[in-house]
This record gives sequence, C-alpha cells and structure tokens, in this order.
Amino acid sequence: MREGEADWINQLGTMAPTGYNLMRGGSSVGSISNAKPCTIFINGILQNFVSFTEAAKAAAMVHGITGNDQVQRFIGTAHVRRRNNWTLGEALGFEPREDGRSTEISRTARKAGELVDTARSREHRRKLRSERCDAIYRTKALPDPNDNSSTLPPKEVFKILCVSESTGRHRLRQIESKLHKMSPAQILSHISNKQDRTKPVSVVMPDGRVITKSVNELARCHEKDGLGYSAIKARLRKLGPSPTNEDILVALGICHPTAKVPRVIPLAAVSRKKHCSDWTIHEGERSRPFCNQAAFLDACYQKLRQSHEGRQLLGRSPDDEHKAKRSLQARISRGTRSGKSPTNLANELGILLDLLQS
Repeated sequence: MREGEADWINQLGTMAPTGYNLMRGGSSVGSISNAKPCTIFINGILQNFVSFTEAAKAAAMVHGITGNDQVQRFIGTAHVRRRNNWTLGEALGFEPREDGRSTEISRTARKAGELVDTARSREHRRKLRSERCDAIYRTKALPDPNDNSSTLPPKEVFKILCVSESTGRHRLRQIESKLHKMSPAQILSHISNKQDRTKPVSVVMPDGRVITKSVNELARCHEKDGLGYSAIKARLRKLGPSPTNEDILVALGICHPTAKVPRVIPLAAVSRKKHCSDWTIHEGERSRPFCNQAAFLDACYQKLRQSHEGRQLLGRSPDDEHKAKRSLQARISRGTRSGKSPTNLANELGILLDLLQS
C-alpha cells in the first residue's frame, strides 16, 4: 500500500500544484480508531457497544426519540455531557445527575417537583439569616431584665421577657445598628413591647370632619354593597405614599373621580314639531292645511319644478328629485328654526297663491 500509493501519485502527477496530493505518499495508512467501546445495562440487559455514539443511538431508542434530527441532537448532547465529566449513565439519561455540590438538596427538590436552583437559593437565604443572627448572639449580650448591671445571652433574655425566639430575633435586628447608643431600658422595652405597624390615614370628609384611622379601620367603616372591605383596602394601597384627600374619598366610594377628559353629553334630537306644529298656509280668507312638513315639502317641490325661476331654488341639481328635495328641505328647516311660518316660507318661494289655488 505504501509503495503503490507513492507509485501512482508519481505516475498520475497528482502532486500539488497540478493535483490535490500534498505528500509523496506512503507515509501514512491511517491510525487506530479513537472510538472507545462501552458496556451499559439497557432494559435490564448488559450490552456491549463499539463506541459511545452507538450506545447513545440505542439510548435514544429507549427514550422514544425518533427522527434523524432528534437522534443526532441527543447524541451531541450526550457527548457534551461526557466531556463535562458526567458518568455514562447520567450522559445517556439513565441516571439522575448529581453535581456533587449538595446532592441531598437536589434529590429533595426533584422529588418535590421543584427547580434545584430555587431550593438552593432558599437554603442560601436561610443560612445567611442564621449566620447573621448567630453573629448577633456571639458578639452581643443583652441587659439582664432583673439586673441591668449584668448581661445575658439573647435567648435567655427572650425567655425572661416571654417573647418567642423568632419575634425576639426580628426585634433585635431592627435595633442592631444602634444597640451601642441605647440604654438597657430602651433595649428591653423594644424587645418586649409589641410594635405598632399601623399607618394612620387622615381624610377630610365632605361635611368637614377629619378622620384619622388605619387602612383596615377605614375599609371596615365604609364598606357597602358593591364596594366591600377588600376592595377598599386594595384601592387605598394603590394610592401610594402621598395621596390627595380627593383620591382617598374616591377610594372609599364617598365621591366620584373628577373626569380628566370633558364628558360628552348627548342631547336628544329636537323634533321639528317644536319649531312648527301647524303646517297651514293663509292668505285672507283662504287657507290650505298640510298634515306635516313632508306634505308641505312635496307640494312646494311640485310647484317650483314647473317654472324656470322656481327650478333655480331647488339647488344645483333640480332634475334630480332626491337632491332637489334635500336642498329644499334644508331651506324650509332653516326657516322654521328662525321662527318663520309655512305662509312666510311659501311667500318667499313665490308659490303661496299657487298652493292656495291647487
């Protein structure tokens, strides 16, 4: 093989630049394959594979992964896991991954259906709180309630004051930075006394009364049908740190909010009968009644279209009956709104005598 490769390269002249061969030939006939055989239990049977890739293909079939793209993606992921020092079973998805940091937390989180990072974060916060409290306990000694000249560990002080340990820790953290400035009596008073966490709200009522109560008390006093206790509390909390008096009254349901945009108040259409209720024309002793404006309009249109002068009063399209009547109706409506009677309108149109004679 070595001799034949060199001979054929020489005979055919395939050395660069006239060909693609970069070497004279015969110097390499390949190397040992880098595939590593592996053995693993699959479906309860110990199976041998010539390479990790073949094992990954079999694992993909066990996991129900079909399709060439999905299988290739699974094989690639398995190779990356092996390079990151995952065990053979972990890389192929047959064993849960144990990262070596806190396996008990990982197992507990997976069993509870929780993210491992969430469990670790919660555990980390718990440790920080514990270390902080321990630091206070190690470095601080509280005054003895029975003898202020001596000191005791915080736990013993909590017992003497009949305060639970969690409550005592919380109250002690509140004054941690200023313990050195406080007197023994002030420290013990802060730990033993219940903290007032209510935030009073002052509001001026429409009748001038000033009421100062907590959010819960205001909600309880002003709850009503359609606006319950919880709804009022939610409204008051949304107002922010410095609400106006009007905002508080609106939240309590006592008054309505001022509209920022002017309201559009629709007006009812004014009936034409309010402008003209009697469609009767008069001239001396003669008169002619019309039942409504439509009848008066139709009669005027018929008379105007019979003369050249009258057709000029029917607008730009006197031959179009629809447009001509619309133009004439606009003229009649403007006249009635200005207080003109049907007789005056017919006289202005020059057809009063014609209407009376017909």
